[in-house]
Amino acid sequence: MDQTKIGSIIREMRLRKNMTQLELGEKIGVSDKAVSKWERGCGAPDISLIPAISEALSVDTKALLCGSLEENSTSSGNLKKIRFYVCTSCHNLLFSTDDAGISCCGKRLYQLKAQLATKDESLHVEHSDGELYISSEHEMSREHYISFVAFVSGDTCVLKKLYPQWGLEIRLPYFAHGKLFWYCSKHGLFFREVSPMKPTLDFTPIDFCQWSRGETFWYFSKAAPTGYSVTADVDITHMLGVLKSAGKKFFPAYIWLVTKVLCEQQEFKIALNDGRIGFYSYLTPLYAVFHNDNKTFSLMWTEFDDDFSQFYAAYMRDKSNFGDNHGILSKKDVLPPPNAYTVSCLPWISFRHFAVHNYENKEYYFPSVESGKFDKKDGKIFMPLSVTCHHAATDGWHLAQFLYKLQSEADNFERYI
Repeated sequence: MDQTKIGSIIREMRLRKNMTQLELGEKIGVSDKAVSKWERGCGAPDISLIPAISEALSVDTKALLCGSLEENSTSSGNLKKIRFYVCTSCHNLLFSTDDAGISCCGKRLYQLKAQLATKDESLHVEHSDGELYISSEHEMSREHYISFVAFVSGDTCVLKKLYPQWGLEIRLPYFAHGKLFWYCSKHGLFFREVSPMKPTLDFTPIDFCQWSRGETFWYFSKAAPTGYSVTADVDITHMLGVLKSAGKKFFPAYIWLVTKVLCEQQEFKIALNDGRIGFYSYLTPLYAVFHNDNKTFSLMWTEFDDDFSQFYAAYMRDKSNFGDNHGILSKKDVLPPPNAYTVSCLPWISFRHFAVHNYENKEYYFPSVESGKFDKKDGKIFMPLSVTCHHAATDGWHLAQFLYKLQSEADNFERYI
């Protein structure tokens, strides 16, 4: 033991607790002079006093004896770094979101090393009614059983504790793409990826007799057909930083985020299908691919996916497979899906206003979204964003909710990386 380092820790932790030397001495049964002697490095506490000092100062016994606190750097609690610990004596289960000193039953616990499960080792996972249905024929005896199952997705962890002689059939809430962890009492911790459910494109007709917007829709679509455009600046400083750190491109992230937020409001998904007004379950982004060789563009689309990583991979595949095709449609002999809406950018112009004009009187109610060249102001980076809407489907209130949510999501984009 280094008495100087131990004394320094005792002093530091005592002051953190706003405790006098006399008060600490009274808690552990020694005089204030003894405490002063330790803190000056003129002596060390008897080994029998270490547990009492540790408890009084809320400091780990090992850290006190080693003379080093070794505090972690500030952690945001990113669940991608989640660590699991199991005490082999009492079977206590603990977890942390970063490096931690974990003890139980008087001994240090070390994080479990997760193994990628083989097909034979893996649990069976099904998507069912918005949940994950998890089952397995794994032995569940007292000597050999699965003690817990945890699903980790983004900033969410859902954990189910299991016990011997229980059947392994459980349901967990589903939060898009993530990792499923489980602990076998004999063979340790395993994991597998859980892929997102593929979206099903549904069209739901609207009953005009029950629709609160029915009269408004009729007025702005038949009596006085009206559209409007709004341009706003979106602060993308944080989002750009997150994407740069992850080695991701901005454009696919931009069209994914815009589509995700639009899909959360029914009014942006309204369309005419087989002579009936209704709404689609989700939208598909239709965007422009610019060709440098002849300065023309082609329209391309990528099926939307709630999981950013899945959409990003699909976008990169589409860009690789079809990006060099010229003509109005990059995917030859294939028409865009009926739920496709226009979202694109003008990277050469930083505009204050932009509007898309429809020169044929078609009943088209999806929004059109266009971004412009980034601006730098006061150390921040802003993207001008124009949204053109049909007034029959949306009002200014709907557009305001979209812009508020888009900014909030851009400010917290790390949750999707």
